[in-house]
Amino acid sequence: MEDQLPQIIDAIHEIQGTVDQLKKGETEDLHVELDELAHQIEEQGYQTEQQYNRLTQIYNTYHTLGGNGSGTKLYEQVSKLPIKQKEN
Repeated sequence: MEDQLPQIIDAIHEIQGTVDQLKKGETEDLHVELDELAHQIEEQGYQTEQQYNRLTQIYNTYHTLGGNGSGTKLYEQVSKLPIKQKEN
């Protein structure tokens, strides 16, 4: 078993590299989604409860994955807008 330890360590490093790349890609995708929703809400001048819930869900996942301050800035800026029913 000891003679397999270097191979096991190499496999762990390879898996960690893959996980890091997946995490980075997902964080980037979430940032794009957060940005698009934030701009939609800003154009409306308000947010619906559904938009607020989605925005918060996206941001929380983004933040948990280690997203940077630009997503936080978007979230904080848009979440200050009033929540109301969608106008027809």
